[in-house]
Amino acid sequence: MNLGFVEDKAYQKAREFLIRNEPERRLDLRLSFKCFRALQELSHTAKKPGTACLTMHTYPRVEYSSKDSTVTIITAQSGLHGMAAEALQRCIEDGLRTELTKYANDVLLNELDDQSNLSVKKPDGGLLYVKNGVQTIIAVVEVGVSESFARLKVDMRRWMDEFHCQTGILFSLKERPKFRYPAHAAMTRYSVNDPVPFRNAMTQYALNQPFGPYRYNGHDWFGAIGTAFIEIYRQDQVGPPQRTNVIENRQMLLQGNDNVVGLTVADLFPPGEEDIQGIEQVLVLFDAARVQNSLATGACRTAMTRFNGAVGRA
Repeated sequence: MNLGFVEDKAYQKAREFLIRNEPERRLDLRLSFKCFRALQELSHTAKKPGTACLTMHTYPRVEYSSKDSTVTIITAQSGLHGMAAEALQRCIEDGLRTELTKYANDVLLNELDDQSNLSVKKPDGGLLYVKNGVQTIIAVVEVGVSESFARLKVDMRRWMDEFHCQTGILFSLKERPKFRYPAHAAMTRYSVNDPVPFRNAMTQYALNQPFGPYRYNGHDWFGAIGTAFIEIYRQDQVGPPQRTNVIENRQMLLQGNDNVVGLTVADLFPPGEEDIQGIEQVLVLFDAARVQNSLATGACRTAMTRFNGAVGRA
């Protein structure tokens, strides 16, 4: 491609990032739509079977925002990321089960490629409203584990501003400390006999201290989920988004299956939908027990994936 020096340097950086394809990484760069298409094509050759967290997700993902000419590359996310996204999706569906079966078609949204503004983006989950053959984006789910909260907010604003989504549901979790693989010399402490006792140890952690840390042979293979919260974004909101704290100091703040996080029936249907008149402000219930179990499973899977990767490197 015929590029200027600055853009060529940024493109080469993005290209090398894609080729390395290291898990749990994200890169944001200012590039032209032409560069984005080239990187998108390259990503198809970098995709590996079994790296998707959810059935309809494959990695690496390459996205583009025409608003600020930003290319975003996201490599395979952790098991925690996938389980958190799936749990939140299922909670929304179950909390609105009757209404969804009557009025809406819930799906994990495929890539949205709006050629009118050239923005290309894929969420972690979401809901489409389908009526008379017309599909409308109602809600998107974005989960952040490795991403910074600032980047996660930028993602949500793109959904609201560029794709005109009605409701955004942001789920932010923090693993602390940030994971590091053991030094190569330290891997001599592990042998081919370790995977079974390692898996047993991780399973016990999931049962007894689900939010971590997950430690084996002196090394944390998953840190700790110290904090987690959900924010609800709306097109017509005034002021900051509505936030509900879910985890603090590795303790689940919500219990049982009859909690609320601020979502209403109206958030999941188009404005003015006649069939929900009278129940617009009914709160959608949130199953915190399901979320806790899913996060524990996700942390456990993440630890095992990292361990297997480290043993493979040694």
